[in-house]
Amino acid sequence: MQKTRVTVHVAGQTLHLCGTEDETYIKSVAAYVDEKIEKAQQTHPSLGTSTCILLGALNMADELFKLRQQYTELDYRIEELRRLSMPVSQTTRDAVPVKHPFEDRQTITKT
Repeated sequence: MQKTRVTVHVAGQTLHLCGTEDETYIKSVAAYVDEKIEKAQQTHPSLGTSTCILLGALNMADELFKLRQQYTELDYRIEELRRLSMPVSQTTRDAVPVKHPFEDRQTITKT
């Protein structure tokens, strides 16, 4: 797998990153993180940068946890609908598995 090296700016810092995704994706992720930190700084101007970084990280973790919960609920509902729509002779092992997008994997690292 080819490594992509990208320079990004997050929270006023220049970071040199390396990842398996393309440059546009890595820059989009960095811009999203920077946006979350900037929003925390605008909401709480008296807080320091490191505290705003933590608030941004907590807000993103909150989004992730909620999305995982929604995904789990949708996955369960899909399985339920498959089970209800299958003929009695067909078993669930014949069904196509649902892809799980929230597997733990690190695609971007600091170089």
